[in-house]
Amino acid sequence: MDPGLTPSEETCAAVTAELHHAIRHLMGVNGVSVTQILAVMHAEIVTQITSVFGGRVAAECCEAAAKRVAEMPPKADFASDITGAVMQ
Repeated sequence: MDPGLTPSEETCAAVTAELHHAIRHLMGVNGVSVTQILAVMHAEIVTQITSVFGGRVAAECCEAAAKRVAEMPPKADFASDITGAVMQ
């Protein structure tokens, strides 16, 4: 992706906070699990990246992200939230 499109740390923090707020809100919707929320959000984000930058760039972003996270273990405290507890 073009380095000029890289968001500032402040922008990243603001977007992340809003994303967490949306996840917490959606967790309150009856019958919606964290895994469902994350799956739908992921699909929508990839779709939006494709809409803006095209499929090749979206695929490259997904491949780069997959390489960055492939060896990361789950966070135990977050994994426990999947059982229904509210995210911090």
